[in-house]
Amino acid sequence: MLLFGLIVIAVGLLALAVWWLQRHERQNRLESVERSGELPALSTSDLPDFARLQQPAAAPPPPANAAPAPTVAAPLADAGFALAPPSTPSNRPEPAANAWQEQVKKLKDAAEYEPALVLCQQQFPKAQAFQQAAILLRLQMKQMLDQQQDINPLLVRLYRCAVLADLFRSGATHKPANPRQALKGLASHEFHYQEVGHRQLKLLSKSDTRLLEQRWGEPAQHQHAETVLAGLWENLCR
Repeated sequence: MLLFGLIVIAVGLLALAVWWLQRHERQNRLESVERSGELPALSTSDLPDFARLQQPAAAPPPPANAAPAPTVAAPLADAGFALAPPSTPSNRPEPAANAWQEQVKKLKDAAEYEPALVLCQQQFPKAQAFQQAAILLRLQMKQMLDQQQDINPLLVRLYRCAVLADLFRSGATHKPANPRQALKGLASHEFHYQEVGHRQLKLLSKSDTRLLEQRWGEPAQHQHAETVLAGLWENLCR
């Protein structure tokens, strides 16, 4: 009787094992069919808007009030560095703000110093314009010394350029509300070497100051141009 019971249990376990193996095989076949079948199409609402994401941004329009390129037709009038007349507007594309510096470099490289000085003059009283003008005047003086010509007129222009740069320096006590108008007010004013000297004129190099002392001697004093002008400069700054 016990043997019969064990046989029944064994047959039942065998049948259960056969059923489980068949069920597992059927499940594997179904999964294999699903994996090899075609995927359903995506809805258009699930797709990202690549046309919008990849579209390049439009270039901003050029500013309507950009200044036209300065002209270089006329030479400097005198050593006073009076403001050059504004250039005539044209239908040419408007240049970038620093286009004048690129033009100055091209003219300087071509040894066309006077037209390059005109461009710098038109940008006074910008610090970069004073610096470039000083470089150009030094090149002219070197050229004239090589040719054994008188450099005193160029030295006068360099000195005045340095004095004007000192007046419009960033650390000046009084600053004009309209710098170009203040510069016009100084067009006929003479700055005297003996009053201003050269030690406060940061635009001048050591070679410049040695040349000044060789040609003009040692000045009586050294002070900022603002101090020398006193009330005149204060009036121009109003």
